[in-house]
Amino acid sequence: MSNLAVLASCRGRGVGRRLIWEAEEQVLARLRLREVALMVNAENDPARRLYESLGYSQTFEDRWAMRAVASAGGTVEKVRVHNLGYSRNLGPVGGSLWSQMAFALDAVVGAVQAQMPPSLMRGSWTWGR
Repeated sequence: MSNLAVLASCRGRGVGRRLIWEAEEQVLARLRLREVALMVNAENDPARRLYESLGYSQTFEDRWAMRAVASAGGTVEKVRVHNLGYSRNLGPVGGSLWSQMAFALDAVVGAVQAQMPPSLMRGSWTWGR
């Protein structure tokens, strides 16, 4: 995940939590990955509490990270920041039970089609989702 932000006026309403849940669903459904990793500034205690409440664990520390900050004179300065890396295992690929079943059915259909003689194949078909 990258650059999750919630307007100050909307904080404390579960917006960040819902954004993270949606990002996790997309990772499972579209990318078919089982783990999400993110980085957060070590001083951002509210974000760290949110990630930890969702099951994320600190996995690494980056004391040499740099952030670009616009200065008053219009130039950009590099500022060293202390970031923490968090990750979470999302479980089986596919997210919801329906997604997992559809993925498994697609695999079975593909295996059956691969074994069928070409004379029986009058076009390919897949399970709709």
